[in-house]
Amino acid sequence: MTSTGGPANDWIQAWIDGQKAALARWSGERQPAGATGRGPFADLFGPAFAAAQSVFGAAAASGATAAHWPLWKMPSAGASGAAGAWWDLPGIGPLREQHAAAQEMAAALAEVERLTAEMGGVMARVHAETLDLLARRAAEHANQGTPVQDAKALYDLWVECGEATYAKVAHSEAYCRLQADLCNAGIRFQAVERQQMERWLKLLDLPTRSEVNTLNLRIRELQRRLEAATSPPPPKAPARKRAGKPVVAPKRKSRPKT
Repeated sequence: MTSTGGPANDWIQAWIDGQKAALARWSGERQPAGATGRGPFADLFGPAFAAAQSVFGAAAASGATAAHWPLWKMPSAGASGAAGAWWDLPGIGPLREQHAAAQEMAAALAEVERLTAEMGGVMARVHAETLDLLARRAAEHANQGTPVQDAKALYDLWVECGEATYAKVAHSEAYCRLQADLCNAGIRFQAVERQQMERWLKLLDLPTRSEVNTLNLRIRELQRRLEAATSPPPPKAPARKRAGKPVVAPKRKSRPKT
């Protein structure tokens, strides 16, 4: 453990130790992600999926859409046993298309969770290195006779150390590639999730987003045609008179008398 430079800075070291303990709990060091297949952000969308399962589960229990229950009763990405084996099976029978769509959504969600956990690990390392650098900087200030006096000065020094540490990571090729992969995975999951939602809304006989967009486009086109048909034609500009002097016929000369 890096010392902050003597008993005068014990309160700084206590704060740094508390931050490291909180970081250890957040990053899942006490429960590694590989043991459960879930990262530090794995429960971010848990309440939303639980609410969706309860809503569609009630609809399926009524018998109207019971045949499509596999669409929304999705196990987690790290599922094992019968549920995990079910996801590995190829689509067979009348629900093979729904099965394939659900597998695609599960794979997209698993990729987002994997990359999010990896990004969380990178941010955890940045925070840990920031705390180590903060301890060294505080010790340097104490040795130079200008110790950190209050929480405001500690916060400013912490921000300075964090910016310096993050700048090294943000300019690395590995971080740029990870960030790009995470954005692409999120966009892919959003598209797949939208397709699944379209199927669910059709099963419940509700208007889908694509249908609403089509109606909006048609309404705008009808409004444009109606305005063009009912608006009066623009007034014609008056004819302009030709400018210039009037043309006068030349006078005939009289012949001399002989």
